[in-house]
Order: sequence, then structure tokens, then C-alpha cells
Amino acid sequence: VAGAAPGPFKWPKGKVALMMIDWQGDFCEEGGFGHALGNDVSDDSDVRKALKPAAAVLAAARLANIPVIHTLEAHDPDLAD
Repeated sequence: VAGAAPGPFKWPKGKVALMMIDWQGDFCEEGGFGHALGNDVSDDSDVRKALKPAAAVLAAARLANIPVIHTLEAHDPDLAD
């Protein structure tokens, strides 16, 4: 990545989408599954610092009428699944 030399790129209209993967409270908030696993979800954590930039990308995609796909990970309350 450090040696990359990106150039101009035009997104092919109608052939791209934005995927927002696992941007749910269970991974990003105290008391959630990620926190229960011992992951750092404090305000200074990488995941919390990424929330505002991710929201900006989401807003830009919506403004540009780019389809947005959100994923959701869900489990039974006892995590037996």
C-alpha cells in the first residue's frame, strides 16, 4: 500500500455499491457482544474513531445515489447458534 501510486478512477455508474459491514451497536458499544469478548469499545478505540468517517462515506454514497448494503450479524440470546 505504501508504494501504491493511485491515479484518477471513474466509478462505473450502475455497477458499484457500498457495503457497510458490522456497523452495529453490538460491535461498537459498551455492553455489546464485542465488548463482552474483551474488545476495546472506548471512545479512543479504533472502532469508535472509525464511526464518523464511516458515516461520512455512507452519506456521500446516498447523496450520489449509490446503492448501500448493510449487513447484520445476529445470534440467539444464549449464543448457542
